[in-house]
Formats: sequence, C-alpha cells, structure tokens
Amino acid sequence: MSLLKHTVSALERRFPLKLASTAWDNVGVLLEAPTARAQANKVLLTIDLTSTVLQEALADPQVGMVVAYHPPIFRGIKEFTMSDPKQAILLQCAAKGISVYSPHTAWDNNGQGNADWLATCLDTPVSAVETILPVDNPSDDHPGAGTGRLVTLGEPRTLSQLVASLKRHLELPHLRVAPSDCHWAENTDRQPIRSVAICAGSGASVLTRTKADLFLTGEMSHHDVLAAVEDRTSVILCEHSNSERGFLKQVVQPLLEEAFRAQALDYTVTCSRVDRDPLSCW
Repeated sequence: MSLLKHTVSALERRFPLKLASTAWDNVGVLLEAPTARAQANKVLLTIDLTSTVLQEALADPQVGMVVAYHPPIFRGIKEFTMSDPKQAILLQCAAKGISVYSPHTAWDNNGQGNADWLATCLDTPVSAVETILPVDNPSDDHPGAGTGRLVTLGEPRTLSQLVASLKRHLELPHLRVAPSDCHWAENTDRQPIRSVAICAGSGASVLTRTKADLFLTGEMSHHDVLAAVEDRTSVILCEHSNSERGFLKQVVQPLLEEAFRAQALDYTVTCSRVDRDPLSCW
C-alpha cells in the first residue's frame, strides 16, 4: 500500500466518510497524484491548502500527501488553468506528486470530533454532552455523531475564566467576546456560565437551534451575535480556522503516528508551520 492508502485507511477507521454531510460537502481523496514523489514518506496536515502551504510542501521532498481539513475542491470545476489560484495549487500538487485528502465534516460530525476537542479547551469538568444536530440513522459504533455539542459544565465558570482557558489551550493572544449583561457588566463577572453550545468553524446555523449560556465558535455574523446577546447568551469567537487548527496537532497527528507505528511503517506526520487564519488582530 502507498502512503496515500495507508493514511486514508487510518483516518477513515476513526473518521468514516459516511458521517460527512455529503449533500453539500466534498470529502475524501480529492487529488491522487499520478506519480508519487521518490522520497515521499511524510503527511502534511493543514486547515487550508493555500499557496504558502503548497510552497512548504514542495520545499520538503518527503511530503507526499497533504491532508487539508477544508476541501480545496468544493464546487464543480469546468476547467483547470494556472490563471486560477486555487486550480494552480492543485495542478502543481499533481505535477509534483503530492496527493490531497480532505475530511471536513467527517471530522465535524464524528462523536470524537472537532467540537468534542474544543470542549476540552474549556478546561473544566463536564456533567453532560448532547449533540445539537444528530446525523440521520446514527450507528451504535459512532455514538453522539452529528454537528455541534451542548455541554453542561460540572463546575460553573465565569466568562473571564473560560476566555482565559481558551486563550491558553488555543494559544491565541486575543479572542472576540460579546458578553451578555447577565455574565459581564462594568468590567466585572456576573452570573457564571453553566452551559456552552459549541460548533467549530462557522457555527450560527447550528448554535441558534439550542439555548445555552455561551456560544463558542469560530465566526458568526453581526446580527446573529446581537440576537444571542439579547437572548442572554454570551458569545466567544476564535476566528474560523483557529477553532479547528489545534485538532490537527492534538488529535489527528498522534492518531496517524500511532497507526503508522502499529504497522511498522516508516512514515512521519507534521502540521504545517505556515497555515494560519487569514484574520488577525493588529
């Protein structure tokens, strides 16, 4: 088996594509390079396959596969040309022998997926976890499958405590916070947070289906944030990919490394050093 096949097999044992939202998403092997690179034995993990990440992959002759959480092919393509930046990235991958795989909502909807990892970043005991949007016909071997989590905290926390925990675990100097007056007013914590609704990425369409003291996601629109705050729900926004990136290093990389060790495969796994959210605070 090739690097591509071994990697896909290991990922899909834990995160089967049947859990993905395939009605609109595009997951799986999106590009199989016709000829593998001669020294290929490394998997590069990234949230987005940008031109900068591509250059990082091309500069390392051992990289033979990129696992890009967000699918670089999302909508139908009628032609491949170098004049289109996204298409140019894929054409260069094919020409240089680098295959591309995207899991996206297969990770989101897994019972041990992105939202569950993000819940651990709250750094507090949890007394109950519910799936906000369960998948249709969930199987016994994937309990809790679906999008978003409603987490009941075993020990209530103040808004400022949760912000501090998230900054530490996500390694971010800043978060965008929209506090409800019931949780924070006049620079002082008020009522503690007892429940948190979580959805990695862009979570408004999921989080607004439930009621919680706090919404935690990557991004929401201005009006969705206003509506939440008026309904006595505070909001923490990490930026889209910042709510997902740590999952690569803390969950996916160890998973693949253990799978390769178990099969005595001389493969390595690394997270991109240049992958980052396009938005930052100056």
